[in-house]
Amino acid sequence: MSIHRSLLLIALPFSLALAQACDKAGDKPHTDTPPEDDTGKPDDSEVEDVDQDGDGITGADGDCDDDDAKSYPGALELCDKVDNDCDDSIDDGLRVCFYPTEGEGSSMEADFDAGSASSPAEILLTTAGTLVLGKGEWFVSLRISADVSVTGAGVDETTLSGGDSVSVILVEDDLVDAVTLSDLTLTNGQATRLHKDVAKYPAGGGLYCLSSSEPHTTLTLEGVSITASSAVVGSALYSLGCTVNINNSNFDGIDAITETAGVFLENTTATISNTTIQNFSATQDGGGVYVTSDASLALFGSHLLGNKSASSGGAIFNQGQISCAVGQEDGAEGTIQSNTEPGGGGVYIDEYDSAIISSTGCDWGSGTDDNSPDDVNGDGFTAGQSFTTESFTCTYLGCTTN
Repeated sequence: MSIHRSLLLIALPFSLALAQACDKAGDKPHTDTPPEDDTGKPDDSEVEDVDQDGDGITGADGDCDDDDAKSYPGALELCDKVDNDCDDSIDDGLRVCFYPTEGEGSSMEADFDAGSASSPAEILLTTAGTLVLGKGEWFVSLRISADVSVTGAGVDETTLSGGDSVSVILVEDDLVDAVTLSDLTLTNGQATRLHKDVAKYPAGGGLYCLSSSEPHTTLTLEGVSITASSAVVGSALYSLGCTVNINNSNFDGIDAITETAGVFLENTTATISNTTIQNFSATQDGGGVYVTSDASLALFGSHLLGNKSASSGGAIFNQGQISCAVGQEDGAEGTIQSNTEPGGGGVYIDEYDSAIISSTGCDWGSGTDDNSPDDVNGDGFTAGQSFTTESFTCTYLGCTTN
């Protein structure tokens, strides 16, 4: 018994030590976790350092489009509707770009810069597209014979001048469906085209539009100013056969003398909205506007102010159909005020069965801003009439209030 007890006493300490060692080993954390799976993360270490398009600049160096050799920091900006110099702006700093409806854009800056005050450049636009003008003044005569939009940076920023020697813009091709002008000023035009019926009369100093076949060319003006231009007929605008839409624009005849009208409309359907026609002076009929028997004019929220005629119709000489109403979108009141002539300071109605003017919500002035010597007169009137009401209708035989 003593021998067995001694062996047991020796074995117990060894067993306890072995158990404690095993327990301590079991407390250690597991160290066989597999490495993190990063196969889903892009590896851009080579993309940024490789020049993909051969322009000498890599993505790591700031190339904003490494698939286009024309785009990199410091590149020359081109008329291509692309951010070439990687400054987050497209075609910035460019002054004259033409973007054809089909094909790549191109700069026309050299063509426009070639003109001077004494010798404006004649520029032909024969391809459909958009001409974008930045800030600046150019001396040009722009001849448009395709569907073209011309847009500037604003009436105070972009100016096209005829240099008192040429019409600024001419549209005279029957194949043209539509021409749009926006956000620019046309100034100092001198008519170079002749009125169809009387060839000795130059027409359309600022803007000339001729369309002799169906469908007629549609001419649209949005935010356009036409100033200080001259002609025998239609010093600011002459339209023969075009469909004319004018909105948010200004025609100013300061220093411009014409025989007949700042705006001349023949065989034309015209809509003029939120636009001012002012300060035109005519030595013959129609100071501000002349409407022939085959034309119509709808005025919405527009203003004819301070126009003069030495013969008939200070603001308007009318043979066709005219309406004057509040603005179509904002309901703003139109005004025909402070216009003067010997008879029909506001409107003179010629002896045509087609001649009519209707007023609905237009202010014809009173007191110091009244038309002089009357608001409406005509070939069949016994005396001119002035109105305190804003709603009436007149033919060449007389007027009725609505």
